[in-house]
Amino acid sequence: MSGAENPFAPPETESHPGPVEDSAALRTRREYLETEVQVRALGSVFFVVGTVVLGWSASILVIVGRLSSRSVELLVPSVALGVSVAFLALGFFLRRLEPRAFWPAITGASVLLFTFPVGTPIGLYVLLVLLRPKSRQVLSAHYAEVRRATPFVVYRTPMLVWALLGLVLVSFTALVLGWRFWVSR
Repeated sequence: MSGAENPFAPPETESHPGPVEDSAALRTRREYLETEVQVRALGSVFFVVGTVVLGWSASILVIVGRLSSRSVELLVPSVALGVSVAFLALGFFLRRLEPRAFWPAITGASVLLFTFPVGTPIGLYVLLVLLRPKSRQVLSAHYAEVRRATPFVVYRTPMLVWALLGLVLVSFTALVLGWRFWVSR
């Protein structure tokens, strides 16, 4: 049995060293990691805004389409439907940190500035985040190469953020349940 190979032995492969702890790509990724997370979060914001506008415009199109046959009344919800699809696509590209999403995101944030009162602060925040030099770097082709070279670098959300999120959810649940209890009396 000494001459036979062990069928349960792991396959032999060439070993290669792990990630170099002091590479330029790793330093760059760690420097821009928080900005990367912020830009990805903007993609989620555009997803949410696009979803809300899509639901609103689709329901208005159905209601107005049943009540009126005039195409002029369908113009605003139709344009809003197109904007919502654009926001959904923009959210997808920002989440993937596509360099081509920069100028459409600036345009989308500018559109949001005119949707007072909710869209104005959202649009302003999007512009403030995207117009920083670090955000421009995160949405560059060079940074895409850095991300491909350092897939093991991940962002860890601080415990304080999770605790605050839990507090908000518990408070909202208590508010809804308290309101339901108060109304049912």
